Parts: sequence; C-alpha cells; structure tokens
Amino acid sequence: MKTKLPIDGYDLRARLFPALIVSLPILAFVYGAVPSARSFWGGVSGTVVEGAVLYALMRFGRDRGARLQKRLYQVWGGTPTTIMLRHRDTFLDPHTKERYKKTLARLSGLKFPSESEELADPNGADAVYDSAIRNLLEQRRRPSDRLVFNENCNYGFVRNLVGLKPIGLITVFLTLAGDIFLYLRNATDHSGLWASALVTFLTGLVLLLFTEQSVRRTGDAYAVALLRTCEGPKGRSSAP
Repeated sequence: MKTKLPIDGYDLRARLFPALIVSLPILAFVYGAVPSARSFWGGVSGTVVEGAVLYALMRFGRDRGARLQKRLYQVWGGTPTTIMLRHRDTFLDPHTKERYKKTLARLSGLKFPSESEELADPNGADAVYDSAIRNLLEQRRRPSDRLVFNENCNYGFVRNLVGLKPIGLITVFLTLAGDIFLYLRNATDHSGLWASALVTFLTGLVLLLFTEQSVRRTGDAYAVALLRTCEGPKGRSSAP
C-alpha cells in the first residue's frame, strides 16, 4: 500500500520550492549567527518554525503568483494558449495551428472563427479559444500526460517565485545587513556568518535571474506542451 504524501507533486515543485528558496537566507542566518540553533533541540525547534514559515510562504506565494499572472495576462493580451491560437499570431505556423484547431473543435464541440470573424470580433474569438483550452485541460489531467504536468509545474514554480521575488530580495538585503553587523561587532562565530552570507548572496543571484520574461517563456513552453497533445492518438480521440 502506497503512503500518500501530505502534498502532491505540483505543490512540491510549484509552491514549496519557491517558498524554500525565499526562506533560505533566514534559515542560514539563524544557523550561522546563533550557535545554539545547531544543537539537537535547536534543530528540532528550527525545523518546526521553518515548516510553519514554508507553509505560510507557500500560500502567500500562490496568491502573489496568481495576482502576477492576472496582470501579465493583461500585459500580454491574453493567455499564451489563446494568443497562439489567434490567426494573427505567428508563434505557430498556420498549418500546425489549423490542425490543433480542428482537434480542439472536435473535442469541445465549438465552432472556431475564421480569420475575418476573428478580426471583426476579437473578444468573441478569444472566448471560443479560452473555452476550448479549458475543455482540453480537463481532458489532459491524466497521469499519462507527464509532459503537460511537468511544464505546468515549471510554469507554476517560475510564476510563484517571481511573485515572491520582492519579499525574497528584501529578505536577502536584511540578512546580509545582519551578517555584516554581527561580523563587525564580533558577536558570534565568523565562519557561521560567512556561510550565512554565501547562502544569502547565492539566493539573491537566483532571484535576480528569474524575471517576468522567465514567466512568459515557461508559459509559452507549457502552452506548446498542452497544444501538442492535439496531435497523435489522444488528439484523434473524441471527447469523453
């Protein structure tokens, strides 16, 4: 009998990992600046506190990521999948796009607009594309759709990490300031402070590497993975 984990694969990769990255400077600072935290009971209590912090950051990161996504969709002009299905978009070649639309129309039962109809009513056309994609998503939640799941996790990780980025950078700044202050005051073990500063510095670099452009790239990759399921045996099958 398999033991069910308290969090699923998506929560682990898309929500827990961003929260862990953002909390690393705090964790490193506590263990670097407070020698008693390295004892057995210090480790136990620190683990409990870290667990509570991670849980809060997971929920906060999810909300921040969702707000960021909503704003980015407005900036981009829609979701990546909807944008790719538009006649006027050139991300996909016209022939591939037409094959995807035929499958989506068959699976969803919707009639897709022509190029002239899309031009005359772009919002109405987007509503059709959005509805067809929602239908496709519901049919691609099976364990066998690993590529879609993996790209969804990648997108969720980047989106939530960028959503937490301002908090993470503030944490990095405050932690480095604390390391420098204690170092100058000779208040604790210097080797622990150096380790804390190194972890904090590397965390800051990681946070700076992830931008809103990173969200767009992983969003496009997720959209392509989802649309590619319109090809092959799954794409030819009818809606359940």
